[in-house]
Amino acid sequence: MFIYIVKLGGILMEELLTMLFFAAILGLIPGFIAKSKGYSFGAWWLYGFLIFIGAIIHVLFIPNKKNIEQKVINELERYKKLLEEGIISEEDFEAKKEELKTKLNDTLREE
Repeated sequence: MFIYIVKLGGILMEELLTMLFFAAILGLIPGFIAKSKGYSFGAWWLYGFLIFIGAIIHVLFIPNKKNIEQKVINELERYKKLLEEGIISEEDFEAKKEELKTKLNDTLREE
C-alpha cells in the first residue's frame, strides 16, 4: 500500500495521518478513566480525541457514579434499619426514600 504524499494546507498527508493516529490513542486515556467512573467510554473517547487537554482535566474532576450509587444504597439501608427499630415513622422513611431516588436519578441523568 502506497501513501501518497499530498500537501494539504502546508501539512503533508502523512503528518496529518500520524497526528490523527496519536490523537486517537490519546483519546483512550479519558475514555478509560470515564468508563471506570461509570460514564460512556465512546463519548469520552471522542472528547479526548478532539480536545485531549480539556477532556483529561474534565474527566479527573467528574464524580464517580459508582460511588454515588453505593452511598445512596447504604443510606437507604440505614433508614430502613431505623424504620424497623421504630426510630422513624413510615412517612419519614418514604419521604427519605423518594429524596434518595431523586438524588440518584439526577446523578445518573448528568452524563
